[in-house]
Amino acid sequence: MRSRISETLRRLICGWILPMALAAGPAWSLPVMLGPFQRQLKASRTEPVNVTLRGMVRDLDREAGLLALEDESSVAILGLNLPDDAWDGLAPGEGVELDFHLCSFSLRGGVIECGMGPVVELDGRHPPMTAAGSVFLGRGPQPLRVEWFNGQATSALEFEIRAPGGHWVKPSIPDLRCELHEVPDIISVTEIPRRGGVAVEGLETIDATPAAGRDQVALRFTGELPVGNPGVYQVRLRCDDGAQVLLGRQLAGWRKIAPPAVEAGGKRKASTWETRRGTVTFAAWDGPGLRLELMVDSTREEARVLDAAGLEPEDLVGARLRVSGATYPGGICLLSGSTLSAEGSAKPSGGPLTRAFEVRELQPEQADRSHPVRLEGVVTMANSRSLVLQDESGGIFVLAGGDGNLSPTPVPGERWRIEGATSRGDFSPIVISENETLLGFGALPEPRRPTWEEILNGTLDAEQVEIEGVILHATDEGVDLLTYEGVVTIRAAHLYPLAEGLRDEKGRRSLIGARIRMRGVFGPFWDTLTDRLHPGVCFLGNATMSVVEAAPESIAAIPRIKIPDLWQFTTKSTALKRVRLRGRLMARRGSAMLVSDGEHVLRADSPEASAAGLGDLVEVVGFPRLSPVSPLLVQAVVRVQAAGALPPPREVAASALRDEALDGKMIAVEAKVVSDTLQQRERRLELEAGGLRFMAAGPASVPGTGPLPRDSRVRVAGVYFGGLGVGPDDNAGFELRLADAGGIEVLARPPWWNSRRLAILAGALLAGLGLVAAWAMVLHRLVARRTAELAVEIHEREQLESQRKLEEERARVARDLHDELGAGLTEIGMLGALLGRSEVPEENKDGYLGTLRQLAKDLVSGLDEIVWAINPSYDTVDDAASYLWLQAQRMLAPAGIECRLHQGGEVRGGQLGSRRRHALLLAFKEALNNVVRHSQATAIEVSIEIEGDFVVVSISDNGTGFDFPAGDSPEHHGLAGMRDRMRALGGDCRIRSVMAEGTTVRFEIPLKSR
Repeated sequence: MRSRISETLRRLICGWILPMALAAGPAWSLPVMLGPFQRQLKASRTEPVNVTLRGMVRDLDREAGLLALEDESSVAILGLNLPDDAWDGLAPGEGVELDFHLCSFSLRGGVIECGMGPVVELDGRHPPMTAAGSVFLGRGPQPLRVEWFNGQATSALEFEIRAPGGHWVKPSIPDLRCELHEVPDIISVTEIPRRGGVAVEGLETIDATPAAGRDQVALRFTGELPVGNPGVYQVRLRCDDGAQVLLGRQLAGWRKIAPPAVEAGGKRKASTWETRRGTVTFAAWDGPGLRLELMVDSTREEARVLDAAGLEPEDLVGARLRVSGATYPGGICLLSGSTLSAEGSAKPSGGPLTRAFEVRELQPEQADRSHPVRLEGVVTMANSRSLVLQDESGGIFVLAGGDGNLSPTPVPGERWRIEGATSRGDFSPIVISENETLLGFGALPEPRRPTWEEILNGTLDAEQVEIEGVILHATDEGVDLLTYEGVVTIRAAHLYPLAEGLRDEKGRRSLIGARIRMRGVFGPFWDTLTDRLHPGVCFLGNATMSVVEAAPESIAAIPRIKIPDLWQFTTKSTALKRVRLRGRLMARRGSAMLVSDGEHVLRADSPEASAAGLGDLVEVVGFPRLSPVSPLLVQAVVRVQAAGALPPPREVAASALRDEALDGKMIAVEAKVVSDTLQQRERRLELEAGGLRFMAAGPASVPGTGPLPRDSRVRVAGVYFGGLGVGPDDNAGFELRLADAGGIEVLARPPWWNSRRLAILAGALLAGLGLVAAWAMVLHRLVARRTAELAVEIHEREQLESQRKLEEERARVARDLHDELGAGLTEIGMLGALLGRSEVPEENKDGYLGTLRQLAKDLVSGLDEIVWAINPSYDTVDDAASYLWLQAQRMLAPAGIECRLHQGGEVRGGQLGSRRRHALLLAFKEALNNVVRHSQATAIEVSIEIEGDFVVVSISDNGTGFDFPAGDSPEHHGLAGMRDRMRALGGDCRIRSVMAEGTTVRFEIPLKSR
């Protein structure tokens, strides 16, 4: 009786009193249960009411302002403002009472927003609209945030507020801050960036002025609204495109209480706080949170993380997690990442593995460690040596241990307990049984319908599956089934026989074309020799078969439809239902054919060759599929109804070639040839028209023009074959299918001198220039290397030449010293000896002394000449001229011959080496000696000047002259010696003599710089 009264009171409060409290507003204040409270809330905010919530804290997130609270009716996630001491003082497992005074509530994304949501919200793109809301505001400044965006066209934003008993006004906000964001293609206020906008200064009111005349922009206003008197304020918003107003900060009152009972007393709770373990198969951002997909015991389940701070989706995919949160149909909601932890391997740290899924998750090296296993499940396939056991998490292959036999032999449908250890299988982990116990009989598990990917990769190994399809071929080795996604081959083997009805030839023939469902234990076709999986080929253990639709007795029994019928809506899939259509065969491309009824086109993919010719009227039977351009029939059979011809082509401009409406139409277009080749027994022309490149293809045996040169102008006529996709080979997304030679008409052949040949010539010239440049570089390097080698050789030779000249100069100096001083010193010695003898008369001794003095004077003069000749300080022409003039005076003055010097021009800049100066001095003295001895002259004139790169010295006398001989003679060796000295140094000696008038000797010797 008491329980009935309690239940009646609960229903009265939750079903009648609570709705009245929410509707009546602030006049009511009473504790409410979380479950009924959630059911009464909607996305829009309630009017401000007084509400008290009690329960046990399950989790809390201070940063996001979230708290999970549970009572005996449900678990609710609250978004609320609490004082700092509440966040510090509350912990999971404690009881709390929350008081909300004049607070508005809304339910958004599974979270009860307690005075935190928008006061007014008009999201999305829309024309100017107006909405209003109410909020309780206390005394003092209240936080305000208004967000708005304008997609395009009109910019409208008006914000007004009305105090209790007052009028609507546009409030002035002190220190109002505004950020302007450019957001292309924005459609929601949630897309406004949280930071990074351009600050707009000098505003006091909230309107669209900062974004006037601009599209794809957003504004965020923040500030504090001054409130004088507390109360319920009305807020009105008018906007073009999305906007929302968040105003006020209502703190909830709180106090700790004893943890209340959260058990439902046998009743079903709307939501519970649970812990799940699973592997993350999908992770993506969902606003500020994350949306995950968990594989929990082979069942997919959603997990939402409301505050994902510190988490990255890419780090979670593939991880095995332990999560705790509030459940909802099909998923679980987590406040933050604090209730999410990684578990690593699925194997428990201790104790046996108790679920098939835990064994299936083991890596091969882990399975080899013989983890203990204790499984209970239904036998889905068995023989005397092995069985397949399946529980709620999946199936596993079990091999008998011990003596290798299972006794008694299990029967499919029986429930068994298997105790043993894991082992590495050929394809997936298995269990080696040590102890088997029969528990009873049960039903086979519900079969899985595998996806195409699961069939290809074999992930459902040892699972009970059901495959539906149409039998295309059947032999004693296997069956080919056309499924919704492709062709699956079910092989027959010793442990995997075909289903009953497919084991004899007669039964197989009767089932060709029938639509069936086959159930059994899935086994991938694993080649143990090559360790490779054969995709799309499998076995079915303990296979059974149900015929869904018998094979048609004949093609005529298949209903005939029209091509547009394939686009119509249907409540059932037609992918495994044959259809029959009629049309004209327009084109072939490999196994694909285009068939047209004159207005509409379909594609037929036939694995068998057809005798139908282009233009023939055909009947096509196959299984329909939808494709982007036209319907498609797979496994099609084509029969010729009547012979025919293709229709005449329709002229199409190059600019219209991308029109998909041309698909299956016979068209003609003018284009330029890019290439003409044979590929896969087809002639393929790459053409260009209107800047678009496309292919025209036809039989390789088409006679006529032969390979067309590049840049030929042609008119091609063929069937437009679209839907080929954009790629390097079919970059236009279509091609023209040519029927015969008449499809190509040459309009103009390219001139001999075309762009291609120009490019070839330019390429050849560039290649030649490149070779020349390369050869020049090689030569430059060779010349540079040889130059360096020659410079070294020249330097070495110059050093050798300098050494040689130095040796010659030393030899010459030694010779001069020997010639000039040796004989004189010998003579001085002899004269000295004579002067020392007593028997020599005194008068003779006086003569000897005079001779001795003259000889000493001559020796000093000769030594001076030698020193002058080797001293580099006298290398200038000016110094040489001075010394020659001094020598002339010394030699001519004793002979009484007058000497006059004539110096023409400037001679200070020239330089002579020691050899040149010495040779010139000897030749000069030889000429003066000839004047003194032979000319009988009374005066001579000496001239020294520079002519070009030569020093010219002339000696002219007024003597008797002489006849200059034609050849050399002993009496003229002095003249020849002067000439030889000059020529040996690159100069010359010229003599001109006139009888009774005098003689002129001219010496020419090069300067040192030459």
